[in-house]
Amino acid sequence: MANITFDSKTIPAAVTPIVAVDTSPLMWIACISPTATAATVTVDATGITCTRNGAVDTTVGASGVVEDATYTTWGAALDIINLSPHWYARLGCVQRTDLTANTALAVAATNALRTEYTIYQDSTTISTATLYIHGTRLTRGNCLNGPLQDAGVINMATSISCAGTSAGLIHLAAYSCNELTKVDSLIWYSPLMTTATDYEFNDVDFGATGCIASKPGESLLLQLQADTATMTAPRFVVLGAHKLPGASKAGYGALISNQ
Repeated sequence: MANITFDSKTIPAAVTPIVAVDTSPLMWIACISPTATAATVTVDATGITCTRNGAVDTTVGASGVVEDATYTTWGAALDIINLSPHWYARLGCVQRTDLTANTALAVAATNALRTEYTIYQDSTTISTATLYIHGTRLTRGNCLNGPLQDAGVINMATSISCAGTSAGLIHLAAYSCNELTKVDSLIWYSPLMTTATDYEFNDVDFGATGCIASKPGESLLLQLQADTATMTAPRFVVLGAHKLPGASKAGYGALISNQ
């Protein structure tokens, strides 16, 4: 994928494409407490456990464990984490309504003290009532800098190169996601894709705007979706940029997906 240029500023193409399952970023999470001396995140079959200063942090939910059985969607899990004054999280490849049950890869206790830790999706587990997914989210957000970092920003994907192998039907879908109203809105949907076939969607496919653009102040969620069966051999590379408030054009930095 070639670089693009806005106002004489070069935006590099995505340089870290993912070509393996179980590498879609599901959630980013960090302990943001300025007084904490240690913090870890553990993921297992029951949910996410947050510890601070060597003990389970009971400011997260009722027990310090975000249990799949209690918080059945990723929106519910996100909200309960962000109610804690010590933790902040943001969603990656999932919609708020996507299911938590067994969709996160297990990981032993891992450092999350004032640093973002990425929880990855288990691609063998159904993510909605009907879909298996790979994906990523384009945003200026960062757990360490608090909410609403996309205020006024338009996040854009100018080219998406992707493929997947599945016995199910495959589509690429884009959603504009509002952190305040907690609504994910479908804004673009590809034609049916053939399994194990490379596709590149670009300005020809995106219409007059020449890109897929979030609504102002919202993040842009991109999902490669298959119904009825898991996807293997995924490939998902995104080239994009964000338009800052008051700017006539993009060109203030590349949004490079880790998908």
